[in-house]
Amino acid sequence: MRRITSVELLDLGLLKPDEVQGNLDDLWRINRYLGGVSGSLSLLGRYFRRTGRRRLRVLDVGAGDGRLAGSLRRELRHWGIEAEFFVLDCRLSHLEVGRPVTEGLHPVVANAVALPFRERSFDLVTCNLFLHHFSGERALALLGALGSVARDAVVINDLARHWLPFLFVRVAPWFWRHRASRLDGMASVRQAYTRSELEELASAAGFGDFEVYPMAPFRLGLTLWNTPSPAAENRVKAEAVNVYISRQEKAYDPRMENYSEHCPAFHSQSDRPQPLRPAERSSLLDGRHHSNDRQEVRIRSGGHHGKTR
Repeated sequence: MRRITSVELLDLGLLKPDEVQGNLDDLWRINRYLGGVSGSLSLLGRYFRRTGRRRLRVLDVGAGDGRLAGSLRRELRHWGIEAEFFVLDCRLSHLEVGRPVTEGLHPVVANAVALPFRERSFDLVTCNLFLHHFSGERALALLGALGSVARDAVVINDLARHWLPFLFVRVAPWFWRHRASRLDGMASVRQAYTRSELEELASAAGFGDFEVYPMAPFRLGLTLWNTPSPAAENRVKAEAVNVYISRQEKAYDPRMENYSEHCPAFHSQSDRPQPLRPAERSSLLDGRHHSNDRQEVRIRSGGHHGKTR
């Protein structure tokens, strides 16, 4: 199914107050029964297993009327986790529908790409059914803005583009009580991302540590980490060690006729650097050797140990 971008009616701000209310009611029904609450709780569970946090500040971007954030806050309390939620939307009329203050939420009216917060103001940034509204440079700018105010991670719950949910929106009018909701629903499915597209988008936005999860029904979860996982840190360390080893082993090229001119520190066959043993590679990965300019690194050679600085 080819991705087709469009502007949804709710985003245009042209709906009457009762139509806005009805559209947001339909959105809450979708989130309640079709992966908004369950998918977000699944992603949050992964977040807490990795970070171990029991108290946190959360910014929910594109929150609409804030009902999803309120539901998540109550569920987290049952988990023994105290979360302070800030709900951000571009329209005050959307936030007023859900009465977020009575739910213990902090409403904020602002542009999602120009967030009015300092860097790392929140432990976690979330958004639900929001990313698919952005494409190209605007999508990259959005992810960059979300990542800049998140201390730990950005957690995104969105639709997966597929023809089955598109048909469901078209042929299930009893689920959508307002015509604008059904039209916006079809537009949302058409411009949603696939798993591979989310991976490409996260990489293009500069996130080196991210995870994409398929979720039911026809949802995708994307977690963008600002704190590298141990596995990611090990990959970075291994890459750095491999670069160092490669440089050492390339100090001598047997195809070169004038080796002593290339590397005057070695003047005989026995002085040529040899590949490092597995134990020596492991010691580098474990951090027992360092390659900064002020520390000595031992290089195994054929006849003795030389030292370079």
